[in-house]
Amino acid sequence: MSQAANLLQKARSLAATGQFESACQAYFSAAQAEPGNITIWTELGAAFNAANRPADALQALARAGKLNPQHVPALVEASRAEVKLGRFKHAAAALQRATTIEPGNAVLWREFAIALHRGNAGPQSLGVIQRAHELAPDDHETTLTLGMMLADNGAVDTALPHLQRAAAQNPGARQYAALANCLSSLSRMEEAREAVEKAAAINPRFPGVPFTRARIAESLGRLDEAVRIAEDAIRDGSAAPDLLQKYASLMRANPQRGNAIDLLRQALHGPRLGSTEAKGHVLQGLGTLLDAEGRFAEAFDCFKEGNALIAPPFSAQSVRNRTESLRRAFSRDAMAALPKGDPSERRPSFIVGMPRSGTTLLERIIDAHPEAKGVSELETIPRLFASLPSRLGVQGTPPDALRFLTPRWVAEIAGEYTAKLRTLAPDAARVIDKLPHNFLQLGFISVLFPGAAILHSSRHPLDTCVSCFMTPLSRAHAYRFTLAGLVVEYTEYRKMMEHWKDVMGDRITDIKYEDVVADLNTEAHRVIDALGLAWNDACLAFHKSAGPVVTASVQQVRRPIYDSSTNRWKNYEPYIGELIEGLRQFL
Repeated sequence: MSQAANLLQKARSLAATGQFESACQAYFSAAQAEPGNITIWTELGAAFNAANRPADALQALARAGKLNPQHVPALVEASRAEVKLGRFKHAAAALQRATTIEPGNAVLWREFAIALHRGNAGPQSLGVIQRAHELAPDDHETTLTLGMMLADNGAVDTALPHLQRAAAQNPGARQYAALANCLSSLSRMEEAREAVEKAAAINPRFPGVPFTRARIAESLGRLDEAVRIAEDAIRDGSAAPDLLQKYASLMRANPQRGNAIDLLRQALHGPRLGSTEAKGHVLQGLGTLLDAEGRFAEAFDCFKEGNALIAPPFSAQSVRNRTESLRRAFSRDAMAALPKGDPSERRPSFIVGMPRSGTTLLERIIDAHPEAKGVSELETIPRLFASLPSRLGVQGTPPDALRFLTPRWVAEIAGEYTAKLRTLAPDAARVIDKLPHNFLQLGFISVLFPGAAILHSSRHPLDTCVSCFMTPLSRAHAYRFTLAGLVVEYTEYRKMMEHWKDVMGDRITDIKYEDVVADLNTEAHRVIDALGLAWNDACLAFHKSAGPVVTASVQQVRRPIYDSSTNRWKNYEPYIGELIEGLRQFL
């Protein structure tokens, strides 16, 4: 056996027993003895990665790349080193090359998707993980990753069957915790509780377990229990950054929030924080607490830095193109020509507007009515709209496909949506879908349900945008991470609402958040009247409702009406000049 072979065998034995530093030395000696051996350089890179020396790993893997640029194992190890360095775009680039070399390798596609996702590539990562799932539909890890990515991007309804299947395929703490989190997002709290307890039975310290337990308790209004769960996890070291951020939200109104501020500052510099994304979540949580303390300059710095660390890509031109294509597709003439659904179908009811504009408050007022049921934010309408080209068997975008709609297709699509509502609220006379960004879908909604009530919730533009900037909305809201992005999104939202009012007239009932705060009785009567329901005094006591709340407004709507959120933007006036100038036409 040659010297290089002996050294390679020794290096592998050392690596197998976890002696990575010694293994690195042996691998390096082997590489010096046989510098043309690509396997040795690749395994040296893997050993450096295992020893947490990613920069050295990349040097070794560069030698492997010179010997064969298409050596997939070296590309995979290089991607792992780049991930350790927080350079997710470089990691994704290495894995993309690997998938071109082995296009049928589902594992490579899955790792490529994960790198994209961690690098905030948004929709691109979903396309890649779906490709992995097509190649390996029965692989439980790929199924789980697909479900988790869909949920992270706000598509929780679509994510659910994949997460259910992943838990059935490989029942583990990670699988059940992901399933529980998704179920809680859909307000299916008993099922969520059952899933998270299964996760806890397998591994009670798994990070997703305390987070989801705290989230369920918070959604049900049990804030003391949620705080206790979070603090227990913090004390035993199992609190992940998302739980630290949740803890900050829970402690916002707590007199002991000064202790929470100290804890989050310690976490920022602690060894467990890990990635820049994790730092971003903790900074956002710290900003929440500093805002509650009135330390606005410090709070804004935290939100700005935290957002920058976790911001997904955002294209202003794509947002503008989206608005223009919808306005063309649903022009006054086009709307008149499109087939319509049953005008007597009034159960579906919709609340739309920008996030953080009071949509949850309106939903809770309505949900308190004995004949109505709020089902939170369903992604069903956008999903049905997106499905039009494939459903109708035509090429192009969903707006392009509208001209192929027939009365039969409208009835079928509307029936699919109402069937969903029947499963969620079988006995309600009105079912409230409060997905804010359905403001993009009002033309499609009017085609499916020409008799449906539409409530438009609005709030002061600067209060709306400042709140979006400071709230951990999902990655699907890519605009909210910068003031410039908020200017674009808010401007296009206003254009869309002006268009719908021109096309649809008095179909839309405008409700201003500030008016609800100033005169709940009058505005609540207007809301219930718009739905065609008889008045019920329970609507004025919405905060006493026992139903779950899973949106970012979960704590606010557990309280009676208050006005501390009006003109909140003035606390940040010195720091939001870009926002003020960009939205001046609406002020």
